[in-house]
Amino acid sequence: METISRILCFLNKWVPLITQRIMPMPVLLLSVQIMAFPADDEYSKLIASGFSHGKTGDFEAAIADYTSAIAIDPDKVNGYYYRGTAKIKTGDFKSAILDFTKSIELKPDYADAYLNRGYSKSCRKDQVGAIQDYNKAIELKPDYAVAFADRGHSKSIIGDRDGAIQDYSKAIKLKPDYAEAYEYRSRVEYEKRDKESAFLDLNKSIEINPKFVLAYHDRGYIKSYHGDQDGSIVDFNKAIELKPNLAVAYLCRGNSKSIIGDRDGAFSDINKAIELQPKSSHGYLMRSKVKNRNKDFECALLDANKAIELDPNNPYVYFRLGLTHYDSGKYEESLDDFMKCKVYEESNHLFSDYSWFRTWLNRDRLSGENAAIQELLDSKTKGKISLSSKWQVAIFRYLSNQIDEQSLITTAKNNDPMTEKENLCEAYFYSGTRLLISGKTPDAIEHFKKCVSTGIIYYEEYDSAQAELSHMSAPAK
Repeated sequence: METISRILCFLNKWVPLITQRIMPMPVLLLSVQIMAFPADDEYSKLIASGFSHGKTGDFEAAIADYTSAIAIDPDKVNGYYYRGTAKIKTGDFKSAILDFTKSIELKPDYADAYLNRGYSKSCRKDQVGAIQDYNKAIELKPDYAVAFADRGHSKSIIGDRDGAIQDYSKAIKLKPDYAEAYEYRSRVEYEKRDKESAFLDLNKSIEINPKFVLAYHDRGYIKSYHGDQDGSIVDFNKAIELKPNLAVAYLCRGNSKSIIGDRDGAFSDINKAIELQPKSSHGYLMRSKVKNRNKDFECALLDANKAIELDPNNPYVYFRLGLTHYDSGKYEESLDDFMKCKVYEESNHLFSDYSWFRTWLNRDRLSGENAAIQELLDSKTKGKISLSSKWQVAIFRYLSNQIDEQSLITTAKNNDPMTEKENLCEAYFYSGTRLLISGKTPDAIEHFKKCVSTGIIYYEEYDSAQAELSHMSAPAK
């Protein structure tokens, strides 16, 4: 299972990662179509004052001005609409929805109000309601490029990737210089494993807007994922140059540096991210990952525990702790961590399958294969394991003795070379572990080496295979 994607899903909610790799960030339009009012009208003065406060980032003062304007004339739409946009900026989406609803009540053909209410609903995870509002905005304003882009975002969240790409493409057709739409479309294309199209869109986005931070960041991420660490560092450098306080860029650059062996540079970047966001678990998670990669298990555990202290309801922090305990040979602790991970992810199956697979490995080591298989089968019967892909079904069937090792390797084959390498990385790790547990150490070593030879260095299975080889080569104490 790919590590960085799972971490990035939680970074700033990411900027936010999407997909399981990079989560798209909605486009937000805050219209500035202030209607004409007499210069000496107090209502108009308050609206103008609120707008001025908003331009300087003082949204609380802006909200106060708009609220005063509403008190003067509660039947005018602008006070509600602009107060709603200011509330979006403060993160008060629930209250913003009420203001946009009032705006629509007063002005039923107000496309901007539908757009921003849809955005607010999307931020509250109501994608169905958001899409309904975007549909209405488009009905009222068929050439509304931003509404198509926002609707594309909501469609991508609910898994309608083709629909999302269609909407982003329509937004681009309506507004050919829409750099953000190219960037968001690239994310969905990459989700669909269309690396070439994603790169073209990111390049176009940067061509249109050479200062587009997220486009550099996303391109750096893709380069890193596909093994071009030097190229990824160049893009992360540019993102940081443009936005020096972008913590996620430091984390990703730190990961790239770690992969090429620049340990000092990696820790410098990750420490900078922690300095920028000291109350976020993400820097500690990444630092734990890098320390684990360097076999510094005790320090990795310290950082993982710090992440839990900061974000106790985040399933990934327990997943990360479980991995470190596993790689350091502490299987009882690892089992406990993965059990906790599953408790906190009941409504989010992001790690579900792999939590159960690691549970199986721990249970097999501690209680024997029969107990491990029974627990895995029970989890499937009770609907606790999702098996969201054909490949995950194959791993499940292998661990539960329904198929043999050769069948697992055969299933790993794929028309996409990268997918095949990823599958084989996992296949050789799980088969190597079973061989090791059954006492066939020479065969296990061969399989772990094959896992490492795939070069899929961003997978946890790769790190665990490295750890096993390290343990087996360590001199007896």
